[in-house]
Amino acid sequence: MARRSVRFHGKAVTIACTDQKRSERFYEGVLGAKRLPGDGYGCSWFRLGDLTLNLMPNAAEPNPSEFPAHTMPILWLEVDDLASAHLHLKRRKVPIVELHEGQFFMAADPDGLLIEVWQSESERFELITIPEQAGASGPVRVTLFEMPALRSTRTGAVKPVENLRMKADDEPFDGDFALFLQVQIMFRCGSYTIKLKEHLPKLFFQCSVCQAPLADDPQESHEFTIDLKPLDLPTFYVKVEAPSAVCPRCRRHMILWSDETVAQIDQALAEALSTAYDAPEESSS
Repeated sequence: MARRSVRFHGKAVTIACTDQKRSERFYEGVLGAKRLPGDGYGCSWFRLGDLTLNLMPNAAEPNPSEFPAHTMPILWLEVDDLASAHLHLKRRKVPIVELHEGQFFMAADPDGLLIEVWQSESERFELITIPEQAGASGPVRVTLFEMPALRSTRTGAVKPVENLRMKADDEPFDGDFALFLQVQIMFRCGSYTIKLKEHLPKLFFQCSVCQAPLADDPQESHEFTIDLKPLDLPTFYVKVEAPSAVCPRCRRHMILWSDETVAQIDQALAEALSTAYDAPEESSS
């Protein structure tokens, strides 16, 4: 009879402590662990990065806060800024056991459990929203509200979101964030265009809703507001002020497609986005 293999699955790291409330204050208030709901047999549970920690209040005495002669677990944590993490713990009077400049340092929890803190080698980004950014080119003005962006947790630098999709079955958008916005503006606010051989190179314009013919000269500036909800991102809004034509049948306003209009939209977007990414300190999460 074949023997079944045994597979062990990780669950959590249990930390025996002498004072549960004190340890809770350290892991939650100093290290930033997130408390998990429930009470497992009198223990308190936290999530710290990828670790699940279980504080069990049954230790009789603390550890001596030094490399032990006997075996014991040592927590390994990573941070985006090692110097800031070191200063953060010193200000809160956390014991620093060893300091290896620029690489890692050893600290201890309230019961002397050793914690290695290392400088992360990979750059991490957090999702933020930028309240309002605007740009203009000629008669076209574009304003972005609650625009999503990515901010480096190490340097604070802000960059555009990537791999945009509107639906789960979409392929990631083949272009940058500015092109994505330009396509969405023209799709939601722009007219259809037709080229007839006998009238080349003249363009004819149609309403994108009812296909009625449009006048080929914009009569007035109109303000369009569209909402965008890419997959896995919060909803944000784009306001476009641009010359438009009015459909004689459904009375909708349409931006008439032309190389000049698209170029003006691109320039207005570039101005708004460059301001956002060049000034990360003015962004808000």
